[in-house]
This record gives sequence, C-alpha cells and structure tokens, in this order.
Amino acid sequence: MRTRTIAFIWLLASLLVCGIACLGQSEAGWQSRDSNYNIAISAGGGGSISLVVTGTNNFPSNTQITTSVDCPIGSLSVAFLSSNNVDTSPATVSDGHSNTYTKAIQSAATAALYTSAIYYSSNIANDIPSGSTVSESTSGGYFVAATVCIANANSGVDVTNSLAQASAVSSFSLTTGTLAQPTEIVLGGFTPSSGWATYTEATGFTPILTGSATIGMGVAYKIVSATTSVADNPSGASSSGTLTAVVASFKH
Repeated sequence: MRTRTIAFIWLLASLLVCGIACLGQSEAGWQSRDSNYNIAISAGGGGSISLVVTGTNNFPSNTQITTSVDCPIGSLSVAFLSSNNVDTSPATVSDGHSNTYTKAIQSAATAALYTSAIYYSSNIANDIPSGSTVSESTSGGYFVAATVCIANANSGVDVTNSLAQASAVSSFSLTTGTLAQPTEIVLGGFTPSSGWATYTEATGFTPILTGSATIGMGVAYKIVSATTSVADNPSGASSSGTLTAVVASFKH
C-alpha cells in the first residue's frame, strides 16, 4: 500500500511539473504568435484599406497644417502640396516626428500654372499625434493643402500621373493606367490657377478638400477592388480655368 501511495505521489508531482512547463511553453507560443500578428497588422498585412483625414488647409491663410487626428505607427502618411508659384524644386516635408517623406508625383513646371504634388511616408516609425505640425520648408511657395492617414496600404506606390492644363477648361481627366493589383487606394489632387470656384467631384471619389483658384487645392480619394484604370475627372466647373493635377495609387 505504501509503495502504491509513493508511486501515486510521484506521478502527481510529475504531472504538476510538466503542466507548469507546458503552460509556460504554450504561453510563450501565444506571445510569439501575438507578436507576429501585431507586426503583420502594423505593416498593412491584414484588414481593409481605410483613410482618415488628419488635416486640411485653405491657402493662403496658412502654409502648414496642425493635425486634428492621430496617425499611428505603421500607417501610410500622405501630404498633398500646392504652390502658387511655378516650381520644379523638390519639396521637404516634415511632420515634426522624424518620419521621412518621399515624392510620389509632382506636376511639371509650366509657365503661369501653379504646382501640385503628393508626398508620402510609408509604414511610419513614429506616431503623429493630434496637434502635430506638418510643414514644407522649401522656399518655393508651397503650402500643405491636406494630410491623410491610411491603414493597410504600405506596399508602396504603384502608378502615378500628372497633367499641366495650360488652356482654360471646365473639366479634365487624369488616368492611372492599369493597376498592379485589385486592392489599392487612388489619391488625386489638382490646383487651379484660375476659375473652378465650384465643380463636381469624379465619380466614386470621396472629397477630402474642395479647392478653387481662390482657396487652393482640390483633393479626393477612391479605394478600388479591380485593376482597371481609374480616371480622376472632376467636371462641371462654374468657370473654366487652367490647372495642374496629380494622381497616385498605393498598394494594399
């Protein structure tokens, strides 16, 4: 009887020791998987593309933006720039939190036409909290028209295009061409040098900032689910005018 009791106690102790060890291994395994999951999400590996507007600005009241919404680590941060000068110099964009911005597209310099540009920082390493200042430091007359924060679009720029419309028009069309993958976000912006006090946004595009020659840049976006070429084609301007326009798509 004593021998069986000792054997039972030994077996129970072994099970307790193994259970603690196995629990530790299981917890470590879950922690590892959770870590990988968080990395995938922060890199845009899961979930749908979504956009939040973090700031808008009507020129010439200010040349920079104070953000009103947080843009978290791992997001795609985009700044839309406009200039009331003919400018070919590259812009220098800062959000005050050491994220590096790269030019996606900038309109060609054409006499008497203002400049439009899109700059971005992909998979940002540092949070951009509400109340941050996004500015442009080149002495080319640029101002930051709008800033947006995009989730799950960190796979890089796909296609870009630009337009310099030197004759007065009341509509225009700027196309992306065929996209590399079905799930992308298309960003468009235009800066009129005259006219365009009011207009109708392109079909399927959501306006971010409605611009005109008196208040600055028109900015909009469209999230797509097919590789078909996308046309950013605002129309019905209340008065015709000259303009520059840019478009860029970012991959999921």
